Order: sequence, then C-alpha cells, then structure tokens
Amino acid sequence: MSEFVKLHNAFKWRAGIGVHEDDGLAVEEPLEIRLGGHRFTLTMRTPGHDEELAAGFLLAEGFINSREELGEVRRLRDSQGRPEPNALDVILNVPAAGLSERLRRNFAVSSSCGVCGKTSIEALERRIAPIRSEARMAAGMLFKMPTLMREAQEVFSTTGGLHAAALFEFAAVESQQTEVGPGAASNRPLLSPLAGAGDDSHMPSNDQNVRLMVLREDVGRHNAVDKVVGHSLLNGTLFLHLAAQSEVERNLLDEADNGEGGTEADARPKVRMGNKPHRAQLVRDSSVRGIAMMVSGRLSFEIVQKAAAAGIAILCAVSAPSSLAVELADEVGMTLVGFLREPSFNIYTGEHRILW
Repeated sequence: MSEFVKLHNAFKWRAGIGVHEDDGLAVEEPLEIRLGGHRFTLTMRTPGHDEELAAGFLLAEGFINSREELGEVRRLRDSQGRPEPNALDVILNVPAAGLSERLRRNFAVSSSCGVCGKTSIEALERRIAPIRSEARMAAGMLFKMPTLMREAQEVFSTTGGLHAAALFEFAAVESQQTEVGPGAASNRPLLSPLAGAGDDSHMPSNDQNVRLMVLREDVGRHNAVDKVVGHSLLNGTLFLHLAAQSEVERNLLDEADNGEGGTEADARPKVRMGNKPHRAQLVRDSSVRGIAMMVSGRLSFEIVQKAAAAGIAILCAVSAPSSLAVELADEVGMTLVGFLREPSFNIYTGEHRILW
C-alpha cells in the first residue's frame, strides 16, 4: 500500500448487498511554505514531491523566473532536529526589492481574479511572454497520452480520488499534413501514428511517437501541475527561456519588437544586444523538442496560467475548459485541447499545432 493512501473502514452497498470493508483514501495534509524563514502560504496537498510543488508554485506565480533564482529548498526542523513533514523553507536568490515588487504584483493579480477576467489576463500578460513554439503534433498522437497517463496513476487506481498532471515529449511532425481547423474536411480519417510507420508514412516508429516524461498526482489539480513543473525546473528539463517578468524587461521586449535604437536587422533575435537581454532570451520556447502537458479533469484559468508560465505550448485535458481559460490560452498563443477521449477531441485555440 502506498504511503499516499490511508485505509478506512466503510459500509459499501452493492446491488442490494451491504458489507463493511476497508477503502483506500487519498491522503490530504497541509503544507506550509516559508520564504527565508517568513511564513508565506499554506496549501492542502497530497504529501510527496513537496520540493517540486514549492518550486513549481513559485515559478507559476511569478516569484521566480529561473532555476538560478530558486536557491535552496529545505525542510524545517523541530526542537529535536527532526525534519517537519509538512513545512518547507525556500531561500530565493532574488534581490529584496525585486521580491517585494513580485509580491505586490502577485497580490494585485490574485485580488482581481474572479472579479474581472480581463484585468487578470492583462496583468498576467505583463509577466508571461508569448509562447512561440512551432513544434507540431500529429492528431493521432493525442490519443496515446490519456492511456499512458492512466497507466502511471498508481494512487488513483487505488483510491479514485486524485488528479494527475503529466508532461509528454512527442516527435514533432512536418506540416505535410492538413491542419485541423475551419475549412478542413471533417470526414477525413486521422493519420494515427499508432497504426505503424511504413515507407509511405512520415511518422517515426511507434515507440518514438510519444513518451511520458513525468507524472504527478495530488488531491488538487493545480498542485499536480505545480509538481510536474517543479520537477522539470529542478531537473533542468523545463524547455523555456527567461520570461518578461518585470516592466523593465517588458520594455526591452517592446524595443526589440519595434527595433528602437537600431536598424531592422538589429531588431531580429540575437544572443545579446549590448547588455540588454534580447527577445531570443526572454521568450518562452519549447520548439527544440515537442512538449505537451495533459491534466485530468477540467481546464481552469489557473491551470492554463501555470502551464503558460512554464512555456507549455500544448495543453490537453479529458474534460472541458472554462471561458476564461480559453481566453487566456488564446492571448498567450497556447494550443488548448479539451474532451480528449478517443476517438474525438476539441481544439479551442492554437489549432495550427495539431496536424492530421
């Protein structure tokens, strides 16, 4: 039995017969996150991978921009020197003034959520750079992700009570197929990579199509996403560059786009332009390798926000998105796929990345 499962005796009624037997319950406990010894936030979560949860949360909420800013994540210790199971202290490599600004900005965004969706999206756009990935995915590859995710959901199989989030690496395909979208033939069969790759196929062999990179489970779907993002951040597999997290950086991006202070050639992405970070370094980009995220349940504004902050270009779910989630995905250039259940799915934004 997993440490994340607790047994509890329950009375079960099945087809007119009642019986008492143990039932597996997903463990839920509080986690306190401190910043430099100061109490910061408290969240309810399924214990396990707490360091990943903290790292992913801080990145998604804009408190850190990179692995280098994370510093150290350590367990608090009790009076006997034993590590506390439900408390973490995070040391950030962020100047005090910069951290204060991020705290102020985050409070403003959080306060606006649920009151004015437009205000929330505009505030997020000021710190989340547009997603520029051009990696395209064959539509048939989508159907493999729910199967791989369910097979890896160990605790869900026991309790039925956890959400999951997973990152997948996929073999990007050339745009020789027809894009799914308005005007596309609705009765054309999908080119499924699972059918096998012959001489006439542009797909790689089956075992190279889609690979599950990491999966995390939690009682909160947002926690599961934070854990996946945190795992990738801590292990250096988060495929993004620095984001435009400050107004100064945002102005530099505008200068880069407008070509201020130079010719049109100077405005194109470079490694450096003087001492300024250029758009090539500030824009999140996962086009080096095709990366997609899938979550169980529905797609909320918060889930899309976290995926966008991590530079995820393709976000999928087995259920529906909310209206604000679709609006945010469209604004940041994300491909949003809902109701992903073979043999069908809905693409709400960024349909150019899904080919058939």
